[in-house]
Amino acid sequence: MRFLAALALLLPGSLAAQDSPPNPVDRYFDAHWKESGIKAGAPAGDHEFLRRASLDVLGRLPKPDEIRAFEKSKDRSKKIDELLDSPEAAEFFADTWLRLLMNYHFDETAPLRISFPAFRGYLREAHAKDLPYRDFVTQLLSDVGDYKLKPASNFILAALDPAMVEPPHELTSRTTRIFLGLQIHCARCHAHPFDKYTQDDFWGLTAF
Repeated sequence: MRFLAALALLLPGSLAAQDSPPNPVDRYFDAHWKESGIKAGAPAGDHEFLRRASLDVLGRLPKPDEIRAFEKSKDRSKKIDELLDSPEAAEFFADTWLRLLMNYHFDETAPLRISFPAFRGYLREAHAKDLPYRDFVTQLLSDVGDYKLKPASNFILAALDPAMVEPPHELTSRTTRIFLGLQIHCARCHAHPFDKYTQDDFWGLTAF
């Protein structure tokens, strides 16, 4: 999971201007930029790097003592590892994913369906243990059982109709948006007006 956070540090303007960037992500973009005649920007300065890294991994600006300590070493790889290994990073990861998985919406009935402490604890542990992304997604989409003993199951429970009247269409919308990068909720009621998805696609996935 931590590689996702590390990728966030590779922002525009941070790619070193060199013939063969060592980072595979940099190499990918460098090839496209060369095709488009775009010159890569210079590497970010030390203070800019530390600011970006702290915001991306911890969700806050670096503290004065952290700035002074980094100025002494300026070892960026070591600093990234230090940030990712910190308990604060796990807390920020949990809060960020909790909002994402809950669709940025906390209704008043949610505490009746799910266990927020168990779910947030699961997300925090996923980062702390560096759970592979494949395992993380698999657990969220397939775990069953008691929502405290199997806390990943809270993702599914959060999207279900509390009255158990409506089919789990909200789960379909969240799953496709979060894990496939697709907005297909329009196809719940009719063929998608701007894309190829139909009602059969939407309800077929819902049934699955």
